[in-house]
Amino acid sequence: MDIIIEKLTTKNFTAHSLDDFRRRQQVTEVWRRTENGMKLVRQPFIDDWDPELCRNVAARMLGNLERGYFGTGAFGGGKLIGWTFYGSELIGERQNYVELHMFHVSEPYRGMGIGRRLFEASLPLVRETGAQRIFISAHSAKESQAAYRALGCVPAREFFREAAESEPFDIQLEFDLTKG
Repeated sequence: MDIIIEKLTTKNFTAHSLDDFRRRQQVTEVWRRTENGMKLVRQPFIDDWDPELCRNVAARMLGNLERGYFGTGAFGGGKLIGWTFYGSELIGERQNYVELHMFHVSEPYRGMGIGRRLFEASLPLVRETGAQRIFISAHSAKESQAAYRALGCVPAREFFREAAESEPFDIQLEFDLTKG
């Protein structure tokens, strides 16, 4: 199957774009903060979006696209199989970050390099904002953290309190846009 990666727009992303998307992750281990740093702990659960949640996410994304949010989509067989989605404003103490709000690849397409292609295709769009770094409040699952690290993400230099309050178990990461 040929996979096309392009900028998300209201023409290629609709209220039904996530109808066939499979946002499912079976988690067995997560990273947790301890007194001695980060530790991998066993905490099995399944993170799975039902059709109603997919529709709600699609509706929010459409509204945010109209407000200047941006990202890239991977399309295969006429369907959205992965995407990145960034905020429209610079954030942080020095206003030098853009937030990566969402980054997903549909379960059947993981492990094929689509995530890397999506992320790399999004970098020119992010650089157009003038940002120097991407902020990511990332799922603490072992696999999620490994994927972000493989892309070159590292612990965030700046702490974002609002993100921590919204997702207390997430790990705050960043990607330096000034390298490479």
